[in-house]
Amino acid sequence: MAGSYYGRDIEGDLDAWFVVEMDGAVVGFLEQGVFCTWGEQAGYEHLTVDDLAPFIRWIFVLPQHRDRGAGTILLNGWLDSLESSGVPLAVVTPDKSTEDEARVRFFERHGFGWLTTNEDWLPPWLMGRPLPSR
Repeated sequence: MAGSYYGRDIEGDLDAWFVVEMDGAVVGFLEQGVFCTWGEQAGYEHLTVDDLAPFIRWIFVLPQHRDRGAGTILLNGWLDSLESSGVPLAVVTPDKSTEDEARVRFFERHGFGWLTTNEDWLPPWLMGRPLPSR
């Protein structure tokens, strides 16, 4: 099944929506937000709230289109869009839902790992994947 990916920047900032289309219908979306709380993440303390980075706030694919490549098309399109961003890391926040484990496995299959936090009381809540140096 072939799929298409479309991205749209909202008002020129880092918020954006991406959709995936298969067989002429939209079957999934990805919402990109702005991440800037680097101080909580071990190894990224040198970055400040001024170092904005795009991150995946939501990714969703219709149940009947899961495990058919739609999520991978969305994720790869998003990662391609980051090539000129200059950020060191692609960041995702797996949704907290009954499907959390499947989403974590999806991101792990695509090279993401849990980011360690600086606070003992704060469990890891973000996943990241280094981006190639620009």
